[in-house]
Amino acid sequence: MFRKFLGIVLIVVAFVAEFFWLGLAFGSIVVGLVLLIFAPGILLLPFNILMALGLGLYHYDRIEAARARWERERDYFDYEEFTFDPDRLHREDLSRHYATLGCEPGDDLETVKRAYRRLSREYHPDAVSGRGLGAEFTEFAKRKMQEINEAYRVIREALRTEGGVAAAA
Repeated sequence: MFRKFLGIVLIVVAFVAEFFWLGLAFGSIVVGLVLLIFAPGILLLPFNILMALGLGLYHYDRIEAARARWERERDYFDYEEFTFDPDRLHREDLSRHYATLGCEPGDDLETVKRAYRRLSREYHPDAVSGRGLGAEFTEFAKRKMQEINEAYRVIREALRTEGGVAAAA
């Protein structure tokens, strides 16, 4: 409460001082008032300082709340929390593809190829439809075969790429 009162006092003092200074400088209080309203660019530095102090004291609680909110948001959006590591993403992606084929990340291309062929025989839509398991399972097998093909393609490319993340793993 005291801060708001002191802020209002400083604002009033600043306006009165500027009002009288403009009136003395330009010969008339009415001219001073008109200049104060329509020509704020010619205001004195003490007026600006007193006005800033008065407004700062008057709105102290709002300024503190904004500063605290900024501190919370700054801590939340810390740069290190949101760093992007493409190698980690690639390793996780490869691990998922290895798991799709039922292999381990250290397996060679021949082991991956055997797993791919085994799963292809099991989930190929033509083989599933020949067993008479129904349309729903045929759709499931089609989606599963797409996952298997994608996993095999990604792992094969990673293993053939020398110096890549998968070649080292």
